[in-house]
Order: sequence, then structure tokens, then C-alpha cells
Amino acid sequence: MSTYNTSSYNSGGINVEFFNDATDRDVQIDYLSVNGSAREAENQSYNTAVWQDGDCGGSNSEWMHCNGVIGFGNTPGGGTTSTTTSGSSWWGGGSWW
Repeated sequence: MSTYNTSSYNSGGINVEFFNDATDRDVQIDYLSVNGSAREAENQSYNTAVWQDGDCGGSNSEWMHCNGVIGFGNTPGGGTTSTTTSGSSWWGGGSWW
């Protein structure tokens, strides 16, 4: 697992997007921490990148197999939002962020 950090003054929805350009290049997102509060990927109901029931799209999974996003809800609004992402890629190296 690798950890990535970002800060923003923006408000609105938080999505982690994955562009899968080849077979067997999958990403696993453990959680996002927004202003110190963890949001587990497997608890999110919006995931268009997971392979479930023979198709792309579903919910409640850490996995991103297809092009798509995991939605992590909205930023709290006002001030700076600090986000930490922990995840790993399942292919022969390189950065996925």
C-alpha cells in the first residue's frame, strides 16, 4: 500500500478515478481520510470501477478493475480539506496516482 496526500479549498463530491488501460491492471483503495476522518472504500455505495456480477459497476468494494470511480461523499465545506488516500496497484510497477 502507498499513501498519497492532497489539500484543497474546493467543496463538493470526492471521487477516486481509475483509468485501466490493460488487462490485469487493478487498483485497491483501502480508505480516504478527509480532515482526519476515515472513509473506507468497502463502505461506499458508488463504485463504477469494480467488476461485480459479470459487469463493471457496483458497490461496497475496495477494488477498481475497470475505468471508473469510487465516490467517497462530499467534502465538509469551508476552509481547507486535507485528503489522504491509501491504496495499491496490482501490476508490475509504476505509479497509479
